[in-house]
Formats: sequence, structure tokens, C-alpha cells
Amino acid sequence: MDRRIVPLIMCGGAGTRLWPASREVRPKQFLPLFGTRSTFQDTILRVSDKALFERPIVITNAAYRFMVLEQLAEIGLEDKLKLSEHCWVGRKSN
Repeated sequence: MDRRIVPLIMCGGAGTRLWPASREVRPKQFLPLFGTRSTFQDTILRVSDKALFERPIVITNAAYRFMVLEQLAEIGLEDKLKLSEHCWVGRKSN
């Protein structure tokens, strides 16, 4: 029986935890923090073994879809995932 893992990668956010490097327009997962590739790119490469994994599903905000596609193209994997867009719903603090 062929039972490969379907990776689910969620990326997006408000860009507040690594401010000022990370901003809402460029969240930390799209920044090259540990070398030449972003942590998003490194994650995609870790789950690209076809023997172990199905195509990854990336859930992201509509505002980041082009950034996701650009970063995938940089590592030669632009056609290797399913892209799902969602709207981020934040909690209001009192």
C-alpha cells in the first residue's frame, strides 16, 4: 500500500515577532535567516522526496501568493504544490 505523507505548510502572519526584519509585507518565513534560502524554501525542499511525500499543500494569505510562487521558482519547484489561500483572522486584545 502506497501511503505517502501530504505535507501541509501554513505561512503568513503579521510580521511582528522578528520586527524590524520581518514585516506584514514580508513575513519571517520568506526571509533568508539561515543562509541563502528562506525558511519557507528550506521547508519545501525537506518535503520534496516523492518516495515519502505527496505534493505539499501551502496555505497562505492571498497577499503572499505571488511571493510563494516566486520563492518556489527560485528553487525550481514552482509547479510542485497545491496553493490554498485563506483570510487571516486575528484576535483583538482587550
